[in-house]
Amino acid sequence: MTKPSDEVDSWLLERLVSPHDGAALDRSGRGLRCVGGHTFPVVQGVPMLLRDDVDQTIGPAHQSLEAARAVHEGALPADGLHVGTLGISEREMERVTELAASGTSAIDPVVAYLVGATSGPCMHT
Repeated sequence: MTKPSDEVDSWLLERLVSPHDGAALDRSGRGLRCVGGHTFPVVQGVPMLLRDDVDQTIGPAHQSLEAARAVHEGALPADGLHVGTLGISEREMERVTELAASGTSAIDPVVAYLVGATSGPCMHT
């Protein structure tokens, strides 16, 4: 069963803490909040616990933060793949989308593509 975009599994929520201060997180509207006032969007049941007040070490972190906020605020639909946040080329995004549409992958199409791209010859081409 797919969770709504703003619902976090209660087992997971009990174990998560704020990356800012280690405080427990509680549901707050469509996201999560800690006692320190830090808020985090939730996209398709996944809390985006990336900090926006520190330098990021990779570009996709910025893209993920921006996309999560946009989805959370209703400005961008949750497409399920989030290919724009992967730091891959337009052609690679097309390949991931094609793999997802084909329904031939036994695992998540994004994972299938990225693992193949980092582990030698792609098995999904």
